[in-house]
Amino acid sequence: MNTAISHVDLQEHVSIKVGKFLIKKGFDLSSNDGFAEPSLKVTESIGILQKVAPIPRTYFFGLITIMKQPRRRFLGTIWFKDAENSAAGTNWIISLRGRENLDLIKQLAGEMTSAFNVQIRIRLISEHSRSEYFNPGYIG
Repeated sequence: MNTAISHVDLQEHVSIKVGKFLIKKGFDLSSNDGFAEPSLKVTESIGILQKVAPIPRTYFFGLITIMKQPRRRFLGTIWFKDAENSAAGTNWIISLRGRENLDLIKQLAGEMTSAFNVQIRIRLISEHSRSEYFNPGYIG
């Protein structure tokens, strides 16, 4: 009888690792075009959504206040593998949406370069940020 125990090594895909990292930092995940993603998955890119504080709405002459959750800000996309953006292996690209988000993304990129031992280039693709896209027919 063979009593040797084989060693099984779990290797998570880089998109799963980065997704967990972003969630731990307080961000939400999206597709590369800003549609919210409900879970971690293997992919070649991850969109970054920043939560926005709820807005109080008053109804019935101010007697009822309800907190309305606005759409999250779509900060940009992290590309792990993309020929068009020259992203591959340990060279990642962040496509930044909104110059006003540059400092936040620089800080986040700095933390990721040390955490994942990669090089990250930031490309500004839009002067202004925008909100996440919302698909009302999506059931996830």
